Amino acid sequence: ELLSYLDIPVFADDVEKLKPYPDLYLHVLKQANCSAQEAIAFEDSLTGAQAAATAGIFTVLIPDLSFSDVEQTCPHYQY
Repeated sequence: ELLSYLDIPVFADDVEKLKPYPDLYLHVLKQANCSAQEAIAFEDSLTGAQAAATAGIFTVLIPDLSFSDVEQTCPHYQY
């Protein structure tokens, strides 16, 4: 029943390429009539963060416990 909480649900079937490609984020931006500069992404995976950043969206990476040395791996993401 979580779908009712999403304003713009986008699924893998809605785009050609999945993360790390930016297609999911670009699709949401288009549906929301929003520019990348007006958006922020919170991601818990490196591929998701790469997709959001490639779409031009300010990205906050929230690493889980399986990440190691993430600051050295991705110095251009905001933690």
